[in-house]
Amino acid sequence: MRLLNAESRQLCEFFGSEIPEYAILSHTWGKDEVSYRDIRKVPNHREKAGYAKINGCCVQAMRDDISWVWIDTCCIDKKSSAELSETINSMYRYYEESKVCYVYLADVGKRQQDGLGFWTEVRQSRWFTRGWTLQELLAPKRLAMFNQHWVLLDRCTYGPLFHLDTEWSVAITEATGISSDYFRPPRNPVTEATVAERLSWAARRETTRREDMAYCLLGLFQLNMPLLYGEGDRAFVRLQEEIIRTTNDHTILTWGLGYSPGSFISGHRLYKPDWQLQSPLVPSPDLFEDWGSSPALKTFLSADLPGKIQVLGRGFPYTMTNSGIQMELPLIWLDKANGVALAILNCGTHWNSANGSYVSLPLVFSVEAQGAVGLESFSIASRAHGILPFLVPHAIDQFAERTTLFLTESIAAYSWNYQPRPKGRSSDIFLHVAPLVSLGFYLTDFCPPHLFTDEIEDMIYNSVLLMRTDRCPGLLRFERPDGVSILLLVYTQVYSYSLNDPDALEVVGSFRKILPVFMGYILPIPCPRTRETQERFGHS
Repeated sequence: MRLLNAESRQLCEFFGSEIPEYAILSHTWGKDEVSYRDIRKVPNHREKAGYAKINGCCVQAMRDDISWVWIDTCCIDKKSSAELSETINSMYRYYEESKVCYVYLADVGKRQQDGLGFWTEVRQSRWFTRGWTLQELLAPKRLAMFNQHWVLLDRCTYGPLFHLDTEWSVAITEATGISSDYFRPPRNPVTEATVAERLSWAARRETTRREDMAYCLLGLFQLNMPLLYGEGDRAFVRLQEEIIRTTNDHTILTWGLGYSPGSFISGHRLYKPDWQLQSPLVPSPDLFEDWGSSPALKTFLSADLPGKIQVLGRGFPYTMTNSGIQMELPLIWLDKANGVALAILNCGTHWNSANGSYVSLPLVFSVEAQGAVGLESFSIASRAHGILPFLVPHAIDQFAERTTLFLTESIAAYSWNYQPRPKGRSSDIFLHVAPLVSLGFYLTDFCPPHLFTDEIEDMIYNSVLLMRTDRCPGLLRFERPDGVSILLLVYTQVYSYSLNDPDALEVVGSFRKILPVFMGYILPIPCPRTRETQERFGHS
């Protein structure tokens, strides 16, 4: 470890038990920073703008009777790829083992906690938006925060919350999205947070290099990983693969939980970039933003102690293979003939089967993969295109069958077994959802994409959905503001009056058995097109 002497400003290397006590600087990079080579070879490096930070850090260390400091701008030889890789893989430990971490807020000028203006300036500081500063907040045992004039704002001697001050706690949580449980003494170890929760902390942050969004999180997951600059978003996928190799925490598969990608029937509409992604792994932590913290989900959890999503037991091991993530999961078959199922993951809320809940993941299995060499029927699956994970009651587990599957990036062709349009019938399904709307439910998401014949905004006023039969069966999820979900599985067979089909009757019957605990049902009511509906929606 290379350290800078606070008095002489000379660099020196230490190894193992020889490493002395040191202070460490946490800051955001600016223009004209002083590098390792500047310290070594540029005589006038003290004239660079970035030297003021180094000087302030050293002066403060000497005031605290600390002789050595570590500063990332000048203590790493970034021209050496081997040294850079070693340092990045060790950086969380550097901050964790420091005697004190000095946080330098270059954009906070106010000197005192003098009301709203001060807290607004703190919350809006760039320091709370950078990827690397996440571990610098959570790792140190002792932390002191300074404004741009190197005036001490507050100090903490146990963990990174300043004197247990409620205002500081609120400000940090609002700025970072991190629960105070992880920085307010007696704080929980970061490893007690689920994988998805830790990834969600990075969702609001940025790094200069895309690869660094993965590398800055290595310490939070106690991982080591080779650095491959130039691979772009693949670095974050590699990080998730490494996490899978070291944990059975299924929350890594639950990106989007609690987020409503399209809240249509309630009269408003929200979209998240890439919310229709089918891959089990994501290219950035952005899809974990506000994970598990939507208003509806919070309401749902408020009556279900402990009120947060957690890992329920160890679960079964899962591994990365060339066919995808191989795992064994309980499945609720919604439409086995066409490969539509809900996977029950090993995460949710406490063990009480009467009140608890699981996170469910809608899956689509590749019908074309049946009979593939070495693979059983319905073993290749991907996330249902367009429907996000949601909570289901523990009691649904009694209807599940444990299945080994391969969760893959995506299924190339949408594999549901679409039925031809019935001759002499309308090509659309006319679906009334007014009863659901009257109960407070709204259409949250649906599968497959392009399920509807019109823009949804044109339909919501009359609580009527027009669905294309060539895109059915279709899976729709409705949600109430309290977080309760209802699934509708709509079949072409039902609309075309093929109720004598034994398979269709079997599927409807199975849903009726699940209904009491699942809060889901099918609407097997055909609705012929009328002149009024033709005129309203302009279809023939």
